[in-house]
Amino acid sequence: MTARRTQPTVVLTAAAPAVLDGKPVMPAHWAVSSSSITATQGAKHIHAIADPDTYKDRSGIVNPPSSASSEHAGPWTARWSVRTLPDPGHYDNGYYWLGSPSSQDGTSTIAAAARQWGPDTSTPGAPSWHSIYPYKPSVTAVDHYLQGGGIVHHPKGVNFNSHFIEHMWMDWGSAHRQPFTWVIAATVASWPSAGYVHYLLDAGRDPRTIGFGPLTAAQCSGDYTVDDNLDYRQLLAIGPNHIKACARPDGTGTGVIRARTNDTLRPRMYVAIFNGDTSHIGVYHPGQGLLRKGSLDNGTDQRHRYYVMGRRHNSISGRHASHLLVFEMRFWTKALTYAQLEGQYDQISSTWQFDKYRNL
Repeated sequence: MTARRTQPTVVLTAAAPAVLDGKPVMPAHWAVSSSSITATQGAKHIHAIADPDTYKDRSGIVNPPSSASSEHAGPWTARWSVRTLPDPGHYDNGYYWLGSPSSQDGTSTIAAAARQWGPDTSTPGAPSWHSIYPYKPSVTAVDHYLQGGGIVHHPKGVNFNSHFIEHMWMDWGSAHRQPFTWVIAATVASWPSAGYVHYLLDAGRDPRTIGFGPLTAAQCSGDYTVDDNLDYRQLLAIGPNHIKACARPDGTGTGVIRARTNDTLRPRMYVAIFNGDTSHIGVYHPGQGLLRKGSLDNGTDQRHRYYVMGRRHNSISGRHASHLLVFEMRFWTKALTYAQLEGQYDQISSTWQFDKYRNL
């Protein structure tokens, strides 16, 4: 008997697959480009981009970081950044209360750097923002979950919660007349109610200096009228469809500038330029930079010295507070130009990851 053995006469060899979105595929037709590319490494070619929050030249740290695309804004008068604050991950709950030590919230032994929001090292002579229990905001890491997937992680932010009327105050020690400019990187954390207005900045004092002692946590649900005893304001408020600035004590009338915005929960750069008849208010985010010109009161008696962040002038109330996550604030004793604001946005938006929210 003869044994039969079958041997193949045709052998199929599969081509190497193409990888598309991480998966091997076999396209019906292949095409190969005859072009070639030469990659050049260098400052004006392919290179690693350092964190734009710090820019150095031979003399050290440039204040503020320069922008190749815009006019230099010149040294700021004051800067506050969450990067100067202790890491919240070192604390048991992953956050800590920012302000004066207190046994009531477990901060009796809190680190010295967490007892106020001190100025950045670039402006060591600037004042600090202060708060006390129960008004202290928290410093916390935040993860924002994007539509369609993806997470943006912010290692630190100063979080203001309207429920406990969380706010801070600052005293320059002397007055600033107009012009002056504020640039603030922040995001609305939530909308506590329809039509809610978040008070990012305003004129006000430490409540204890105007005869209003600290509340208990339970008392924070009330509405309290106080007298900050100031004849000016530095109002910068955020509503669901507009932001506004005002220097008038009553916060109304013709001396109010408004600019459009929306209620999307995304980081933005807010701008307020107090400069009499050539004042501006603006909001910048990916895809839009809106700056509106108007007139703000600039009376001879207006000497801007006392600030609050997170509550309205003459009010301590959750209805007139804020629910915000603040990353950074910058202040100049001059009016910045359009080009200078663009330069600030270039650097701020990169540092605080604005572009990751582009599709919101």
